[in-house]
Amino acid sequence: MYDNQQLLIKYFKDKNITTRNKLVEQNMGLVYSVASKMQKTCSTPLDDLIQIGSMGLIQAIERYNPNKSEKLSSFALPFINGSILMYLRDKDKIIKIPRAIQETHQTIKRYARKNNISYECAIKLLNITPEKVEEISKAYQKTCLDLPEISYYDNSSIQELEVILEKIPDIHAQIIRLIHIHDFKIQEIKNMYGLSVYQIKQIEKQGIELLKNIVNNILFCPLCLSKNIVKNGKRKQKQQYLCKNCKYQFVENPGALGRPGYSTELKIAVINALNQGKSFAWCKTYLHISKTTAYNWLKQYKVIGNKLIKL
Repeated sequence: MYDNQQLLIKYFKDKNITTRNKLVEQNMGLVYSVASKMQKTCSTPLDDLIQIGSMGLIQAIERYNPNKSEKLSSFALPFINGSILMYLRDKDKIIKIPRAIQETHQTIKRYARKNNISYECAIKLLNITPEKVEEISKAYQKTCLDLPEISYYDNSSIQELEVILEKIPDIHAQIIRLIHIHDFKIQEIKNMYGLSVYQIKQIEKQGIELLKNIVNNILFCPLCLSKNIVKNGKRKQKQQYLCKNCKYQFVENPGALGRPGYSTELKIAVINALNQGKSFAWCKTYLHISKTTAYNWLKQYKVIGNKLIKL
């Protein structure tokens, strides 16, 4: 009989769906605990919250690396919380803003922030038509809703961010996920990790700086995060580096960014959800799979038992 950590190591190596299902069963207590607390503050049935939370648990198990990550309970908590909070937030939306308007609004915001100018000035420089500006203004006045721009990234953008997050220390990656992907408040993170507001902001700032370094191919020490790096010969045809600050030796940053492939388990989850009557929009929101990708999988595959069969 395998314990939880042994199952995690086993699943990390073989990606067997039976192993993953055992892990989900063994850790459903964590989902129940989070869902029970959230159910006290909303009218959504507990069973629905548990179902959504379990999706977050599956995502956490998929991404968990036993060689790098902390305990699964700490690693999975942001995913479970994030899935449920996204569901509750979307459920509470009374008026839906069209995606075209959302994207235009976020383009203006990003341009204004990048060039340190006002929102109105960005509209003029981007040549946004008065009709489009009026549409945006009316839409956001009606809903009083202005979600973080990460909410409107497509699935591939979030996946690319996850690829980079794997290359920085766990605590920095977790804080950035919570703030910029799952839309947690600083106070909620403070309660989860027992950190001060100042510590959380410092970790976020360091994490963003590390992400910029990786994207711009700037080397840094994975131990002390210093940029004071020198070459230290090659080993097995790989360039070695030495940190002059802490004397730590390491290999250069991992290869170029790319879009990771989808696991068989995720394809099965999407197809099963669609066959059970869930919409393509539901798959995009809670499984982070675009409508086009989900539609293509539905045409290409069918699920028999726990196996994915190509048509």
